[in-house]
Amino acid sequence: MNCLIEFRKNNFFTKQEMANKLGVSLSLYEKVECSDRHPSRSFLSKFKEVFPSYDMNIFFKELLHETCIEKNKPA
Repeated sequence: MNCLIEFRKNNFFTKQEMANKLGVSLSLYEKVECSDRHPSRSFLSKFKEVFPSYDMNIFFKELLHETCIEKNKPA
């Protein structure tokens, strides 16, 4: 997820630091960041708890955009 990568880099966190802050494994964090897995409700809740001022809508906008692209791909 580009928004997650951008957030992490703008705050000078490593992937491991982000995983630790969110209380998730590095493996899970990397899968979400690389869009191999969508963030779960639990992941998003933890993110909001740790970073309360961050606009969570960016996650949903990016996921919606990805869904629209997949839906409109030629078969």
